[in-house]
Amino acid sequence: LADEIKEPQPPSPPPQSEDMLTDLSPDMSALREVIDVFLSTGDVEEGIKCLTNSIKDNAHSKDVNLAWFCLTKLLDLARESDVKKKAIIFVPYTLDAIIEAMKLYNELSCEIERTGCGLLWSLGMMVDNRPLITQKGGIEAILNAQLCHVEDLQLQIMAMGALKVLTFDSKAKGVMRRKYGTDVVADIMNEHTFDATIQVDGCVIIGNCAVDDGVNYTHEVSEREIEAVLAGMVAHEGLLVVAEAALFTLMSLAHSKSNATVIQQNQLSKIAMDKAFKQHPNELAMTILTLIKRLKLNTEAIRGTETPWRK
Repeated sequence: LADEIKEPQPPSPPPQSEDMLTDLSPDMSALREVIDVFLSTGDVEEGIKCLTNSIKDNAHSKDVNLAWFCLTKLLDLARESDVKKKAIIFVPYTLDAIIEAMKLYNELSCEIERTGCGLLWSLGMMVDNRPLITQKGGIEAILNAQLCHVEDLQLQIMAMGALKVLTFDSKAKGVMRRKYGTDVVADIMNEHTFDATIQVDGCVIIGNCAVDDGVNYTHEVSEREIEAVLAGMVAHEGLLVVAEAALFTLMSLAHSKSNATVIQQNQLSKIAMDKAFKQHPNELAMTILTLIKRLKLNTEAIRGTETPWRK
């Protein structure tokens, strides 16, 4: 699934954004002109410094329009190239300013949180950027945005995309485990059961956080995470991409005896695997049979348990 990671699609602008940009305050009009000049002459670093200073200076007045404008400009730049991603990461205090803005506007503006999550996602596309984003508090900023705006699907897609990218890094996995991040992910998967993107990304995040690179050890997860993965499989029985992501995660989790027991005892397990087998026999039969064998190896055989997927 790592090779399927893509750049974020920029979040839809808020309804009032056209008014925001046509009816700018004098300060914002001046800022926009200065930024346009820097970018048109190729002086990207100076443009980024200018945006960073504007975000920091705006912390007291909390002008939502100005913060949204600055973060949106940075997101546009990040999506353009790795060179611009590096510039955003290495211009002093820019990453700090982005994460501080997400904390500051957490309850004030869902648009800023969406854009901030999208920006951390885009910056996290570069492997070297991931530890720094985590170190600066990026994971906490994303989780706080998710908890504050649970029902906002667009924000959750941006947040899950960012966490998916970041949790391929060991530092991020550690923070997610300490902050119960996969509990939050499971809650979002349950809140948005019928969105396939949320389900796939949620499965990848839970799977990523359960295993450590280069260590033959699988962390225990709670029934909440396992049930969220299974419920997503059942809700999207016709979608191969969801079934594949869920089974991949269940295979990883099943290396732990504790996880294997929880999977086998969950009432959705049989339903989910039965549906997946019937919908995608050619693609998933071997994976499902391998998972069943792994579950049996790692658990006491439960009397009366049948495996109807066996032909």
